[in-house]
Amino acid sequence: MKFLSTLGFRMRKDFKFIAGGLTFIALVAVCIFFCLFRYMDSETVRRVKDVAQVHLHGMSNQEMNRYEAIKSLRFRQMGMKIETLHEKGVLSDAEKVKKELLELAHLQRLSSCTLVAEDGTLETIYGESIARLGDPSFLMDSLRAGSRSVTGGWGSTGQLVIYASPLSVSMSSGKRSLGLLWCKSIVLFRRLMNLDDPESLVYY
Repeated sequence: MKFLSTLGFRMRKDFKFIAGGLTFIALVAVCIFFCLFRYMDSETVRRVKDVAQVHLHGMSNQEMNRYEAIKSLRFRQMGMKIETLHEKGVLSDAEKVKKELLELAHLQRLSSCTLVAEDGTLETIYGESIARLGDPSFLMDSLRAGSRSVTGGWGSTGQLVIYASPLSVSMSSGKRSLGLLWCKSIVLFRRLMNLDDPESLVYY
């Protein structure tokens, strides 16, 4: 009886030891699994962020390239017309200047084609009048420095993107212009900048 009692005690002791060991192993396994899960989760988030940043960087570069291409095209068109005015020798004839600018403005479907004088006076050649310039100082300083610039403004139908190029010609008011302003609707500009719109190139 004593032997059986001792054996039973040892078995219970061994069982508790084994049970305790298994419990400890299970807890360690759970901790390892939890830590691994957290690590994998953080790695997934990091990788998603990395992919998103690469994608956004690529989109940003594409949009910048598209913007530079649009700006370059507009200024090249303006430059060709200004060169034509010089070649025809009509810089001092306000009516002939107006006729030349009207033809191209209509062809380019501009929202507005406007001459600006040294004192800031605006003379609309084609389209809607510019009601307000977004940054008059920047625009005038750029033109006085002989530089081209892109700025914003507002017309009667909404916001405009304004391409400004130096140009000295006679105005109908008798003044001399400081620059030529080509205006396009901001709505059209946004469409041009939409990389996912296949029809945007039609208006390029």
